[in-house]
Amino acid sequence: MGTERIFLIGSVASYGDFGADTTHYVPMHRLEVRPFDELMIAVSESAVHGGPGRSLDWPLVNPLSIWQIAQDDNAEEGESFNKVGQVDMWWRPGFGALFGSLLIDATNQEGSCCQMGGSLGLELSHLAPQLNVRGNFSFIQSLAYRTFLQWEEYSVERIGIGWDKVDLYLVTAEVDWFARPGLLIRPRLDLQIKGEGDFRELRPNPEDNPDFPTGDLSEFPRILLGEAETTIRPALRGYWIGGDKWQIRLDWGVGLSFIQDYHHTAGDDRTEFTGWLKAAILTPRWLFRLH
Repeated sequence: MGTERIFLIGSVASYGDFGADTTHYVPMHRLEVRPFDELMIAVSESAVHGGPGRSLDWPLVNPLSIWQIAQDDNAEEGESFNKVGQVDMWWRPGFGALFGSLLIDATNQEGSCCQMGGSLGLELSHLAPQLNVRGNFSFIQSLAYRTFLQWEEYSVERIGIGWDKVDLYLVTAEVDWFARPGLLIRPRLDLQIKGEGDFRELRPNPEDNPDFPTGDLSEFPRILLGEAETTIRPALRGYWIGGDKWQIRLDWGVGLSFIQDYHHTAGDDRTEFTGWLKAAILTPRWLFRLH
């Protein structure tokens, strides 16, 4: 609900806990403001709550109390919930677009605020005709990260809900080149540095670490815990559409991953090739689309 320049979105979802008989609820609110056409700023909040015998918390669902999730003063003992807050920005100046986001997640009952993630991106769309250039930097600290990239695994303990990224730096450069009508060529280069750990456990307290030199907190790593795994991956993706009434579309992607300290094992360096190809027949508009 809202106007063209400011509006509020509210939603709620429910899902069963994997391997258990409890239910979790996820209410979400998003307040989006557009001062003018080229700028969008959004503030979002959500919460995951539930557990054995616990029902939906209706005050958290009410979209008019958008800041309700940021407070749990009324929560009973042992019923704290996972709170997530996020800020997004999108701005389109004359040369292209700037976009970024910051997410803060308190995943434990102590209200810790040391789980966070963010990204900052740039798109240049006027360098040359039929050419778009994008760059993006992302970091993730003690978060589970869901990916749609074909070259990344897609499971957590054999459950297809994503890969635990725990600690991560990712720098990406990508180019869209529309070489001709119906032909897109997209080269891409990724640099990923990933720490190790388990996102289901609390982040270790520096003072409880026996190897921690007391006194200077700056010596304790706040990101990239453990033995980091580094991946450099050049890749090429694209699609081609040909034909008249009965069109054929081919989508493809190939990439080569140079991995150092594979699975956080020092000295284990590997090279992996991944690729995929998808074909589709696009029927005339007066028929159904066949994929």
